[in-house]
Amino acid sequence: MGKRAISRAESWALRLQAFDFKVKRIPGDLNVADALSRLIAKTQIDEPFDDLDEKHLLFALDAGTMNVTWQEIDLASESDPELVAVCCALKGGAWPENLRRYEAHSKELRSVGSRVFKDDRIVLPEVLRNDVLKMAHQGHIGGAAMKRIMREYFWWPGMSSEVETFVKNCNTCLRISKRNPPVPLTCRQLPNGPWEILQIDFLSLPNCGSGEFLIVVDTYSRYITAIEMKCKDAKSTNTALNKVFHQWGLPLVLQSDNGPPFQSNEFLECWQNKGVDVRKSIPHSPQSNGSVERQNQGIIKALAGAKEEGLNWKGALETYVHVHNTLKPHSRLGVTPFELMVGWKYRGNFPSLWESDKLEAVDRDEIEDKDAESKLSSKRYADNHRGAKPSNIRAGDKVVVVIPKQHKTDPTFSNERFTVLTRQGAKVVIRSERGVEYTRNIQDVKRAPEFEMGNESRTSDNFHMDDNSNHGIAGFGNLNDNDGRYLNSVIFLITL
Repeated sequence: MGKRAISRAESWALRLQAFDFKVKRIPGDLNVADALSRLIAKTQIDEPFDDLDEKHLLFALDAGTMNVTWQEIDLASESDPELVAVCCALKGGAWPENLRRYEAHSKELRSVGSRVFKDDRIVLPEVLRNDVLKMAHQGHIGGAAMKRIMREYFWWPGMSSEVETFVKNCNTCLRISKRNPPVPLTCRQLPNGPWEILQIDFLSLPNCGSGEFLIVVDTYSRYITAIEMKCKDAKSTNTALNKVFHQWGLPLVLQSDNGPPFQSNEFLECWQNKGVDVRKSIPHSPQSNGSVERQNQGIIKALAGAKEEGLNWKGALETYVHVHNTLKPHSRLGVTPFELMVGWKYRGNFPSLWESDKLEAVDRDEIEDKDAESKLSSKRYADNHRGAKPSNIRAGDKVVVVIPKQHKTDPTFSNERFTVLTRQGAKVVIRSERGVEYTRNIQDVKRAPEFEMGNESRTSDNFHMDDNSNHGIAGFGNLNDNDGRYLNSVIFLITL
């Protein structure tokens, strides 16, 4: 039987437990419905619970230790001024202004002694509500499943909203929840000209020569340079970049990820002293250095094809870079990176008619318009495909941050709280309780509740916030949404 069928059967058994009956299945084709058997009795039952043979009323899905007794409910109801006033109103008294939420359900409410019921559900005294919410939240099920369970056995005005608030403020649920969806992309404006803003990155290819390559991409023209590196330290990186810059000149901005060579003081001082603005992408967010990351994919694909065909990797790499830069027009801009870099077409091995004609200069304004249109189209597709949603996190918020996971059952978010210092698009700067500042993608932080449910103590996590890796950490599945997984551990034991 499905969980819904089992729940209905429990409800029927609860309502019929005062009667001595046998359940007998009759096939549908033999159970012919008639008008008389479907007529509703017009008798009014004012005290539906008086005749119950109350031995044990068990609201349970399994055995457990947490329980609420009828004695506790009676004592709490007798001392709850709100329920006392409801009992008086149900016996013919007036409904005061503060009981309007109960009066709206007066036709469904019944009182038995000090107890109040709504149909077959207990109207729980306020003092017991938080304890029952904790019992229902065993296993850290989600808000929707918890509301379904609570509605089977209890009722009070505003119960659904209180359940949602309880789950929202649960620290454990927060830590094991999914990462936030990505925020909508921001279209970067095209630089004013070529070789102004460069993105650099190391590409590891173990089966190709030394296995390390420094990739340089001009964000204006998409012109790429691939350099084989024997060493990845800052000195070797500076030497390789100097050779490139001797040919094309110094850029205005040099953007990289947070790898060790780019974090060293030697690297930073070398280029800052030459007037180059050195910028870092968001840690654990490769998409923030997207131009070079995209070209890395093309290089890997080209070398994989060369390996499949038994070709030399070095020749394949040179061919790919040459074709990309000089022969392959950009799909949206309609010109090659070489044309955008130098202003004329590359004269290669293919015959062409423009050799004897006067070359026209590249229309930079048209290129800028096409680039903006292309990026806007890509943004719309990416936002829709990734399910992007705006984030309302702002400076001053308390947040938790995604932490590395060693096992599938490890939490997604930190136990330590961080304070948001600044936010710029998808980039947020946060400060830990120890005063250390970190930069993260907005997707990797989640607002922490102002008030935490339960008796959980928060201690500092035993992890290292490493900014030297630029690999994203996959989000952990949301245990809150697995409604049926924990149902067998949720207990409501009411003993008479």
